[in-house]
Amino acid sequence: MQTADQQWDHVVERLIKEHRGRLVLVVAFVVALVLGTIGYREYMCCACEGASWGNALYHTAQLFIFHSPHFAREVPWTLEAARWLAPVTAIMGLFGVGSRIFRDEVDHWKLRGLKQHAIVCGLGRKGMELVRHLRAGKQPVAVIEKNPQPDFEAECRALGVPVLAGDATRKETLEQARLDRAVQLFAVCPEDSVNCDIAGQARTARQFVRGRPLACHIHLGDVELREALQQTLPIRPDGEGGGVDFHFFDVMEPEARRLIVEGLPLDHDGVAPDDPRSLHLVIMGFGRMGRTLALRAAQIGCFANGKRLRISVIDREAEARRAALLFRHPQIDRVADLKFHPQEAASPATRQCVEKWCAEADSLTSIAVCFDNDALAVLLGLQLLPILQDSTARLAVRLGAESGLASLLGEARHPSPPPGQVCTFGMES
Repeated sequence: MQTADQQWDHVVERLIKEHRGRLVLVVAFVVALVLGTIGYREYMCCACEGASWGNALYHTAQLFIFHSPHFAREVPWTLEAARWLAPVTAIMGLFGVGSRIFRDEVDHWKLRGLKQHAIVCGLGRKGMELVRHLRAGKQPVAVIEKNPQPDFEAECRALGVPVLAGDATRKETLEQARLDRAVQLFAVCPEDSVNCDIAGQARTARQFVRGRPLACHIHLGDVELREALQQTLPIRPDGEGGGVDFHFFDVMEPEARRLIVEGLPLDHDGVAPDDPRSLHLVIMGFGRMGRTLALRAAQIGCFANGKRLRISVIDREAEARRAALLFRHPQIDRVADLKFHPQEAASPATRQCVEKWCAEADSLTSIAVCFDNDALAVLLGLQLLPILQDSTARLAVRLGAESGLASLLGEARHPSPPPGQVCTFGMES
């Protein structure tokens, strides 16, 4: 887990990245104002004029509107610098405001012309990956995001996708994105409640629209809520029920299945009917991905030798996670042996547990590191590599995106452990 200092550093770094242009303008404005005021006062003192700080500040402010008096003699370097920096700052500011207004007008013009398009609500990593996929298939796309990240927003515009800065849970915002002409809507915001609100607004807004129904794809991480809503709101033909067909999904579920069946897999190279070894899945970090992985492993954990799947969970809040899992899935302990360890993943106790599990000759051990923090996940993966050298245990590390961290882990795989013993999963390119 990140410390408070690390979280603060991350917030500051993100703010600087997102507002770099504005920070440059603010710094340039302050520097020009200070230099100009100092320079004007020095110049007026030498000319025996009214050399008050107020007069100097007033004359400096005029530099930003391209007004400067005729100077009868040489001016101080501070004033000379301010004479150039102030109008350049003003021009940069006007250009930024003008480009923003022009860009917004272009987006609104594009939105007015859209039809048979898809609307993506939420421009995080999932949303951006979805936009890339839709545009690769030549599908017209509109994006709604309250606070779009500058790099994702710039990529959308490069792909010809208008970005509407607004709240997708408001009917007016969906109407601006031409929901009446859309054929698909994807709600991929981080919060399940927000995605459900978007679905409700879309249903209301489309209830009087005739013709082809809107395919409304709602991302829900809560598997119980997802299954309950899918049963309650079935797909209805011919636009019946407000012209909306609801589809609920979770991007983590197919990735969990892929890891269990293909990435590790749980049975490694296969288990014969007479194989005495049991299969052991160790999950570090029991957030959404860790829980999804445990559920899917328990669902498909039937093996030729009839041995029950063992699942060991390492999480600092293991007791609370266990209670929540058993409350929602009371039957899971009938198909798998679950044990929760309330300890830090990066701790001597965890290292001892992993060493013991990897050394067990009667088990096929698979370790999945499922933290949301890529740096922590790679750190744990690197620390576990020496333990894997003399064992058949396999390691999977979840990473949020292709990055330098993924390549560093890949470099560390060789010469040991052997290829295939370590893999990454959950990455979005």
